[in-house]
Amino acid sequence: MEVYCALPENISEYGVLSNVHRLNEEGLITELYIPRKCIFTNRLITSKDHASVQINVGHLDENGVYNGHFSTFVLCGFVRAQGDVDSGLDRLWQKKKVEVCQQ
Repeated sequence: MEVYCALPENISEYGVLSNVHRLNEEGLITELYIPRKCIFTNRLITSKDHASVQINVGHLDENGVYNGHFSTFVLCGFVRAQGDVDSGLDRLWQKKKVEVCQQ
């Protein structure tokens, strides 16, 4: 990523603070709203994007039984409006299941 102007290190090209969170004494994040990014388009999902979804896909063991772990996929309303969710989620899960050793 090339930056043409002098920006502080914690501000991305979109003006979003990255890696800056308000932490309490225990080290837990105390932000009221932490924006999410669409895993398919890398768009920032704002608080007004009411068409966005977060889908948790459960992991199975070798017997086909849910083992308590899951992968989270966040999709913005733009992708849903285009009708690309099914193919996009399928491609993302094919990549992810190799990482988690899912068959």
